[in-house]
Amino acid sequence: MSDAASHHIVIVNDDPFQQSVLVNRLQRLGQFHCSAVSGIQSLFSTRYSLPLVVIIDVELGHFGNGYEHCQQLAELPGLCGVVIYSACSDDIAHSVHNLFQSSGIRNVCNLSKSLPLHHLLERINAFTTRQQGPKKVDASVPYPDFHQHITLAFYQPQYSTDDRVTSFEVLARFKGPHGQILMPNQVIPQLIANGEITAFTYRFIGQTLEEVNRHTRSQPRLSFNIDYRSLEDAHFASRVIQIIKQQGYPCGRITLEVTETGFSRDNITYQNLIGFRLAGISISIDDFDLSQATVDEFLEFPFNEVKFDKSMLKRANEENKVRQLILRFCQTCQSLGTRVVFEGIEQEQDKLTAISLGANRLQGYWYQPPIPVNQAIKFFNVE
Repeated sequence: MSDAASHHIVIVNDDPFQQSVLVNRLQRLGQFHCSAVSGIQSLFSTRYSLPLVVIIDVELGHFGNGYEHCQQLAELPGLCGVVIYSACSDDIAHSVHNLFQSSGIRNVCNLSKSLPLHHLLERINAFTTRQQGPKKVDASVPYPDFHQHITLAFYQPQYSTDDRVTSFEVLARFKGPHGQILMPNQVIPQLIANGEITAFTYRFIGQTLEEVNRHTRSQPRLSFNIDYRSLEDAHFASRVIQIIKQQGYPCGRITLEVTETGFSRDNITYQNLIGFRLAGISISIDDFDLSQATVDEFLEFPFNEVKFDKSMLKRANEENKVRQLILRFCQTCQSLGTRVVFEGIEQEQDKLTAISLGANRLQGYWYQPPIPVNQAIKFFNVE
């Protein structure tokens, strides 16, 4: 869990939709205590039991002569940092930054909304670490070493809108020393922290393709999750393509879902993504939520699949404004030839909503939970 889990992250934003998007993304990526208010004045009517990091996510031009608000914010109990998170011009952001500092707020920084979300996470962690000091690692928490534990592939079918199995997302499960099944959130964070996530990805893809080839000749379409950090390895694409070809599997039947988007915009990332696409591998942007960061990544990188998570499906069911935004975006995807997948289908209404929005593929427990290969065999030849 992040250092910031012992802090409360408060987002100040006057748009309820953007409030919800940013809260959901921060909670998912950083496991923060996170909430949102519609204006700075609202901060002073709530008592917070944890130290605060405040993210000012509003139209900065509306601040005007907001010196009084800044002074009040400086006196807020437990405040350990302010992030001015905006899409305005640099000169306006710089002026507001100076306004905050002159009012007595020492820890304040500017951050453009055009940057990937991991930059915001870094700013939050910098404030919380600065206040707390280095966090001790609890050596008593037993994280499995993937070299010494059995890694299992579980398969969750994806369906067409007329209920045909089209493909499978392959999800890693880990078998512990006493035979217990460990979920990814019990293992993957430590692989990332140890710098082993890319090596694990190589092994897992190779192991899965070998397993599928042993059970069927049909070579079903498979999706694998990859961490965005792996894309910063110059040899990542060539090594993955080599592993796929060594197993005799067609690259055109593989999709790679980029998780925790927010990767760097350097030449290596571009080269890896383009290398995958040239080989025929599809690239999916996972957990797509229509935030500015994910839309920017969709526009900038060669994704040919978008995957909405269940939180967006839930909001589409409840809020017409969100529904219309998703509908228009899905229509744009269809015109571009970009596949649209909705996961989190947990009831028939979810399915009907996703289809009405323009889904090409559907996935969720209403259809089928992730299952081991001996149960997935019956689906492999149904395509």
